[in-house]
Amino acid sequence: MKKTFILFAFLSFLFTGCLTEEEEVTPELTQYDQSVISYFKEIGLGFFFGGSSEITRRWETDIKVYIEGTPTAENLSEFQKVRNEINALATNGFSIEVVSDKSQSNTTLFFGSVEQFSTLYPASAEVARVNLRAFSVWWNPSQEIYKSQIFIDNQQATATQQKSWTRGMLTGSIGLGQVSPTYSESIFYSKANTNTAFTQLDKDLIRLLYHPNMRIGLNKDEVGKVLENILLDEK
Repeated sequence: MKKTFILFAFLSFLFTGCLTEEEEVTPELTQYDQSVISYFKEIGLGFFFGGSSEITRRWETDIKVYIEGTPTAENLSEFQKVRNEINALATNGFSIEVVSDKSQSNTTLFFGSVEQFSTLYPASAEVARVNLRAFSVWWNPSQEIYKSQIFIDNQQATATQQKSWTRGMLTGSIGLGQVSPTYSESIFYSKANTNTAFTQLDKDLIRLLYHPNMRIGLNKDEVGKVLENILLDEK
């Protein structure tokens, strides 16, 4: 009787183990994964201004930020906070650094008044006056972003607006340049908001754009397949 029980227990363990292994080798995308892919296609292809083609673009080199204007201690603290969060999410070696010499920078971050900013950068003056914040990016024929410019008004905007805009403009300048009405808590929400933190979806978009397996120049169909593969590989 004892031998029969041991054999039965062994067969039960073996059968259960086989089922577990089969489940592990056939991962499937969850509903949340599908939401990530859908939202990435909304936010990560092109920019909401300028009529750029809807394909993936990102930095292939580190961002070297030169901070100018009249930033407050709170402005600098918030920038460092957002910078650290983005750096922690990127896994392909990308990072945002701060430089003290403007000639060594590829990004300028201006905190100050519209008048101050417009004097230095007249080409961006109209957008700055209307919105009290702005970002511009430049990319090469390979779709690599190599230069950006960010403006945050800290004279007319509230402290909360400044925090929200710092986060939104910096994240837009790394290649997540669209806005959407889909998620009201998202930093990419298209309607008036003062969101000052990344949602989990926001974090996943940053993480996936700066994932080693992500590529630039991908259209909606192509990026969907890449995202599926990345998410399935992580199961």
